Amino acid sequence: MKGVRGARKRIGLMVSSTNTTCEADFQLVVPRGFTVHGQRLWLTNDALGEEGMLRMNAEIETGARYLATASVDAISYGCTTGSFFKRPRLGPRDDRAHRADGRRAGGGDEPIGG
Repeated sequence: MKGVRGARKRIGLMVSSTNTTCEADFQLVVPRGFTVHGQRLWLTNDALGEEGMLRMNAEIETGARYLATASVDAISYGCTTGSFFKRPRLGPRDDRAHRADGRRAGGGDEPIGG
């Protein structure tokens, strides 16, 4: 039987490096038995336009891979603007922000959270 800590569900959360609220908000509302694990994507207050969004979104796949090494059960992309910025029309299983590059670290074949 796993200990209480081993049975917890892990939520990966990707946020812009300038975001100071999303992680704290997630910590306040997650149910008992869940933990939140953050990953920051580079964005500066000087580069909030197209250049900044392109750079931040270019880090999604790498950020998801990092979160996958923590064996997260799901990944949330905590950036509304970034999630809609020049987003290609993809199916839900193809969405980079929700796939962690499609596979769990450790070789599993099932997409994380799906």
